[in-house]
Amino acid sequence: MESSSVHVSELLPHGVEMTLVDRLVSYEPTRSVVTAIISERCVFFDRTGVPAWAGIEYMSQAVAAHAGFAARLRGDPPAVGFVLGTRAYESYVNEFPSGCTLTITVEPLVLEGGFATFRCAIATDRVLATAVINVYRPSVDELARLYKPSTAA
Repeated sequence: MESSSVHVSELLPHGVEMTLVDRLVSYEPTRSVVTAIISERCVFFDRTGVPAWAGIEYMSQAVAAHAGFAARLRGDPPAVGFVLGTRAYESYVNEFPSGCTLTITVEPLVLEGGFATFRCAIATDRVLATAVINVYRPSVDELARLYKPSTAA
């Protein structure tokens, strides 16, 4: 299955207003590439672009697209996942300017149970930001417990 033919909304369990990435360009189990066009439609857009701190969310959504496509290959829907944190987020710019196309690369380093660690980079014609992102995908039972209404008074 060709990854670029699948609309990104089919890979992410996000609402349209929070989907920042535009396209899964390529998928391999060891590396995926996602693109995002910086525009005013982004919830984080501020006058001339998107602040570089939002790069963590772009990376996280690229990880979600990677995982969503892997799930699709197995015949499963995209799963809910949580970002646990980042290590060594470095940005070499203050913002991602309006009109630029970001290329986000994600590479899984560790996949163990529901936990995973990905090396990530955001680039245009040069690298703009890098990080290592830790994520967790709960099982269906764990997710049901998380969303179960509290009975505490």
